[in-house]
Amino acid sequence: MKAVFKSKKPAHLEWPIFKWLRIVLAGGGALSLFLLYVFIFRNGRSDLILQFSAPVLAIYIASSGLMYNRARGMPQGKSKRRSLYAGERATQAFLFSVIGLLLGGVAYSVSALFEVDLVVAFHGHSPWVFVFFPSLVFVQWGYASYVLFLRAISSDLLYPVAAKVIAVRIKNAP
Repeated sequence: MKAVFKSKKPAHLEWPIFKWLRIVLAGGGALSLFLLYVFIFRNGRSDLILQFSAPVLAIYIASSGLMYNRARGMPQGKSKRRSLYAGERATQAFLFSVIGLLLGGVAYSVSALFEVDLVVAFHGHSPWVFVFFPSLVFVQWGYASYVLFLRAISSDLLYPVAAKVIAVRIKNAP
């Protein structure tokens, strides 16, 4: 029965297209986050940061919980370690993103305290815009951690599994 739990690395994940897909996912996501920040500050819509971030944070924390629960139900082995590692990466993504949002809130409060118009500061290339740089770095760091989460868990979950194998896993779950 233990042979059911041994996970062979799916051959299709080693194809060059999947390596390029990971690069595109990581680079494209990071670029889109950066462009989202640029859009928000150009248009003076700082209220959008929380509206875009709340669902992302929910996904990060839900993924973390799912991986920890998945690992708890598995026997000792490679899949359990991979699930725990993925759970840690999702938790890191959540924490880095929350720290970034908190730093962004502090930077916004400081700019409001000194009555800096961020739209004018952004268009005029004022140094006040760089107050938000640490916030963006932490949010990007969170995204990078989530990409590592996806990479860790993809080799276990991106291949077809027969219903019989799932039934045996459920039956033998601790």
